[in-house]
Amino acid sequence: MLSSEFRNQQNALQVSLPDVQKNLQAGEAAIEFVRFQLLNKQWTDSVIYAAYIVQKNDPVPVFIPLCEEKQLIKILSPKSVSNESIKALYRSEIAGDEEQKIELGDSLYALIWKPLLPYLKGARTIDYSPVGLLHKVAFHALPAGDSQLLLDKYELRQFTSLRQIAGDAHQTNIAGSIALFGDCAFTMDSISMVKYIAANKTGSTIYSSGLSRSGSHQAWVSLPGTSKEISAIQSLFEKNKIHSSASYTQQKATEEQFKSLSGNAPTVLHLATHGFFLPGPEKKKREGLQTDNRNAFALSDDPLLRSGIVLSGANRVWSGRPPIEGREDGIVTAYEISQLDLSKTHLVVLSACETALGDIKGNEGVFGLQRAFKLAGVKNMILSLWRVPDAETAELMTTFYNYYIKGKPVREAFNAAQKDMRAKYKPYYWAAFVLIE
Repeated sequence: MLSSEFRNQQNALQVSLPDVQKNLQAGEAAIEFVRFQLLNKQWTDSVIYAAYIVQKNDPVPVFIPLCEEKQLIKILSPKSVSNESIKALYRSEIAGDEEQKIELGDSLYALIWKPLLPYLKGARTIDYSPVGLLHKVAFHALPAGDSQLLLDKYELRQFTSLRQIAGDAHQTNIAGSIALFGDCAFTMDSISMVKYIAANKTGSTIYSSGLSRSGSHQAWVSLPGTSKEISAIQSLFEKNKIHSSASYTQQKATEEQFKSLSGNAPTVLHLATHGFFLPGPEKKKREGLQTDNRNAFALSDDPLLRSGIVLSGANRVWSGRPPIEGREDGIVTAYEISQLDLSKTHLVVLSACETALGDIKGNEGVFGLQRAFKLAGVKNMILSLWRVPDAETAELMTTFYNYYIKGKPVREAFNAAQKDMRAKYKPYYWAAFVLIE
């Protein structure tokens, strides 16, 4: 049902090639990545990745074959993507077999970007829409030769679909109000949970499922950097006389408080906490991984129930204890988020781990938090592709808001913040975050 709802949103944007081209500027190109099964007299088991490139004055899009999916799997599969391989992929640290590590990033660039170069001459701004496994790629951090990244060569803009370009007006700064969640008290006793519940007497009517959630017995640990992050961002808004800001930390950063924003959401919603995405049981079985039969999240077939964010009090049910009757458990699944009304929110920032991930369903995009927030009506999202270091994340976020508060639109503020971080740190420490419009 949620998939068809999302598809209906996309189909509402029925546009033609001229509709897209009229909003492209000189020096701007649009790339729609596609994925399809190869037909050679009969259907084969080969899945092909390709790209359509559109520029302002082209009579038709240019079609460029790229690679087979199995080539991408070798580089981007869960078994091969660890912190160490991410650092190698984006040239953050070269350890061990230096030649092999360098080759990893170059191979991905050669597969998905190098074939496009002859058709991008003169292009400085690139609008792109990924598909399939390409949702896992931090395009802006791809090594592009001569110690450069794609970020150094282009202004990159990621969209859910290129249809959005047809209605993409010039972005303006909308720094109206902000709600911040962070420094959560993941381990909170039952008395505190009841005491600090939001004053809304009706409570929340949105629950992820009737399943009893028992966790993996691995508690969520506190994130000390998020306290400074929340404080610094709120101070920025207040110093710039944007007083419509609210922060929820420790016992007040509850699931009830988060859900109370539905229908009355702020312009900006900032969530500085843990995020999660659990592979489905079938995928784990195929890859020879063990499934924890006690964990209702991991057992679910619905990817919107296997991804979410973690708020105060979550360790109670995550560690196997029963939930408190009539109270939320602190684990907000993507499904629950999709049921909220966040249509007034211009930007959601998920300052958490792996919030851009989810199940990849063919050409339908990623089922997970990004799908959930789009269904809830959010316009723009900043999410992460891998586990991000606490201190550097806080620095990136405060840098971004500094630019945003001073009047830059979201896109320009985010690009400027990443370039500042690029000058100070290797990509692993900042490139996980992507802006999805």
